[in-house]
Amino acid sequence: MSRVLRGESPAAVIEALGFQRSSIYEWLKQYRRYGEEGLVTKPTPGQPREFYEQLWAGELRDLVPTNPRQLDFNDTP
Repeated sequence: MSRVLRGESPAAVIEALGFQRSSIYEWLKQYRRYGEEGLVTKPTPGQPREFYEQLWAGELRDLVPTNPRQLDFNDTP
């Protein structure tokens, strides 16, 4: 936000940060309306997600059935 307030264009700032262009305009709106407090991250509403370690390990095994180190990639082009 400080970069925009110092005169840098919002498009240049957001490109440097690697976010979507619409994000900075929402941030500017929140800043103008609520000051720095408007930029504080708020918790996502709803029930927290549960992490099923066993299920995740199984899905990961399905996606990557082989240890990448076992794939004989040649380092030379």
